[in-house]
Amino acid sequence: MVAINVSESQAKMIPEWMKEKNFRFPVLVGATREFLSSKYDHRGSPTNLLVDSEGRVLFRHLGYGTGGEKIIEAEIRSMLGLDPSEVLESAATEKAPPDAEP
Repeated sequence: MVAINVSESQAKMIPEWMKEKNFRFPVLVGATREFLSSKYDHRGSPTNLLVDSEGRVLFRHLGYGTGGEKIIEAEIRSMLGLDPSEVLESAATEKAPPDAEP
């Protein structure tokens, strides 16, 4: 996994952000929106891409919000031939209010 930050003004904030989130992947700075748009059809931030070894985009998830990581995990599980439903079911359970019936 690699993160790409297109905002040079945020570069100084990256180390603290990574420490807070306990992220252990590299963050690249300096790519332009134009390059990402032409190469990967970048339409906004954040954009999560699953790219194969040939540079082909296999999956795209735009935006962020509660449960977005579960959508990405379910898609990866599906591509690996694993059942994505258990990830999506756990996401639905997490969103349910404490007094909701299953």
